[in-house]
Parts: sequence; structure tokens; C-alpha cells
Amino acid sequence: MKKILFALPILAIGFFATYCSKDNLSTSATIPAATGAAERGGPCSVTISVTGGDVDVCGLANNTVSCKSCVGQNLQGVNTITAGNNANYSITPGFPSTPFSIANTSGQAVLVTITTSAGSATWSIPAGECYGYGLATTCYLFADHASL
Repeated sequence: MKKILFALPILAIGFFATYCSKDNLSTSATIPAATGAAERGGPCSVTISVTGGDVDVCGLANNTVSCKSCVGQNLQGVNTITAGNNANYSITPGFPSTPFSIANTSGQAVLVTITTSAGSATWSIPAGECYGYGLATTCYLFADHASL
């Protein structure tokens, strides 16, 4: 008799567990496809303006000329921006960022303004110095200043 009384609650739990509504285990979660910079808003527009001297920009130009940057990498795409002028680039940054550098090739300090689709910043680069930068996939600019 004790066995029957003990078995009744266990049978009741088993009954409810068998007939209760359960989730369909055959469905799978959907993982969204990875998106690149173009899907997150397209390429970044970058404008570099120079006042007071000439600079060499390494890593942004649309050419295959190799250049030694001050960010510790050999990059491609070099061009010179003369004092009072600017250069415009359309860059689709890589992940996590696209490195580039600006070297002051004049004998005096130059004022460099870098404007991206996400904002603008200005630096004074001393004569003969090279400053490194990175362009994030969100078009934000970050500085990694190092001397050449």
C-alpha cells in the first residue's frame, strides 16, 4: 500500500510532463549575414587639407606606389599635398581599421586638417615628423602618432 501511495505523485508528475505543451525543437536560430563597411553606410569620404608646407600621405591614394608609413607597415597609395591645397579620398575601411600616415616633408611645422564623414580634427605636425592614423569601419578617425 505504501508503494502505491508513493507512486501516485510520481505518476501525476509524469502525466503532466508528458502532456504539457513543449517548444518545437526542430526550429533553428537564424544568424544574420555579416555586413561589410559598404552595407553599414558605404565608403568613407576623407579630405586632408594642409597649411604651411607640403606633406606626403601614405596609404590612402588610389595608386599602387608602395610607401613606408610611420604606423609600422608598408602600405600602398602615396601622394603629395602641397601647402594651401587639399586631397579628397573615398575609402572603404578594412576591419578593424585602415592605417595611413602623413609625413611633413617641409622645413617648418604644418597644420593638417582631416575631415571624414564622421567628423574633423586638426593637428600641427612638426618639420620632418610623421604621424600615423587609422580609419575605422565607422569612418571615425583615430591617431597613432609616431615619429618616422
